[in-house]
Amino acid sequence: MVYSPASPRPRSDTAWLPLIGAAGQAFLFLISLVLARALHEDEFRVYVLAASLFALLSGIAPLGMDQLVLKVLPSLKSSEDVGKRIAFQRFVLWRALAGTTFAGLAGIAWVVAIDLSPAARQATIIALAGLPLAVAAAIASKVMVAMGLPIRGLAAAQVILPGIMLAVLGTLALAGALPGGAGVIALWGVGWAVALAILSPGLREFLSVLGANSSQTEERSWSRAALPLFGRRAAVALSAQAGILATSQLASRPEDASVLAIASVAAALVLIPATMTQPVYARDLAPLVKGRDTSAVRVLLRRRALRIAPATGLTVAALVFAPGHIVTLFGYPPQPNISNALRLLALSAAMTAAMGILPLLHVYAGRARIVMLCLIAGLLAQLAGLLLLVPELGAVGAAVSQLIGTAVTLLPLALWPKPAIDRYA
Repeated sequence: MVYSPASPRPRSDTAWLPLIGAAGQAFLFLISLVLARALHEDEFRVYVLAASLFALLSGIAPLGMDQLVLKVLPSLKSSEDVGKRIAFQRFVLWRALAGTTFAGLAGIAWVVAIDLSPAARQATIIALAGLPLAVAAAIASKVMVAMGLPIRGLAAAQVILPGIMLAVLGTLALAGALPGGAGVIALWGVGWAVALAILSPGLREFLSVLGANSSQTEERSWSRAALPLFGRRAAVALSAQAGILATSQLASRPEDASVLAIASVAAALVLIPATMTQPVYARDLAPLVKGRDTSAVRVLLRRRALRIAPATGLTVAALVFAPGHIVTLFGYPPQPNISNALRLLALSAAMTAAMGILPLLHVYAGRARIVMLCLIAGLLAQLAGLLLLVPELGAVGAAVSQLIGTAVTLLPLALWPKPAIDRYA
């Protein structure tokens, strides 16, 4: 069943996705709360730095292959061209392997170039060792979504993994046996292995086609399709983590990186409904745009907005008007810099939740270049803001930079004339 004026009820599987997202994000919020309160301040900074680099590289490493699976695999599954489907899966595997290798080498270069403490260096190296597990899990998850199994595909990484980690870390914290920042990163690596085992059906299907061949024409076509998806994913990952990484190196106060991390975790609550329903909406959006069904696209977008608006609005209001209550949960006294950073990041997250599907819509409508230009402009605006504002304003400067970058990226896409669906390439 697809979205169209003739089928007004949404897919039943989307009804559970916000619940999965809520549970997963709640677990991540509680994990950060436990670590902020139980770890020594220096060890928490070590964890934040390594986790931020890991999140950045795990977003870049797949080279957009996980998102390409959502766009291409559903139509290949329904077609009779088995050879093309096998060739596509092989293409995804080798590109993801190349991207993971490159991301790992980039991470090693960063460790060598940056002046890190021994503990931070150790934690970062451990995080890099777990990168292949995260990439494999990301692709396997999207494969299962594309196969029509979004609940299992998303729950493994978004609920089961953080749920296990929360139980383990909470127990260790209560027992007074919580390891340092590097030890916590190592435990996350074990958790990713467990998540990958749960996602093994999707992974096995891909690994079974390593001996297949694909034509150069197909690879070029898939590469062109993956480029804007990779660009968007890389820009989002860099935008999310650049503030923490820059603050750890440029801010005058060492604790500002931890402050920004706490504010980011809290602000991420705003994105729960949008982020977790997006894979299914993206899956349904592609064939509608390709079929030039403008009315069905409008219906899908309207229903998405109505579905995410209540929870998103309430969360933004809580973070903007009562940030002090959130901050104290992490063991920090209410401070203007933390509260202001949280307010700014909440507004940035609200903008992303409301308009975050627009880049995909424009890409599917044949405007990939416009999306890439907006992404590059937004990222450059954020990086410039980080260089100019973080040395003086610390975490608040990083939050301002992220809000500016988000606005520069998304507002032009929202104000642009409606996507030319009839010219879909």
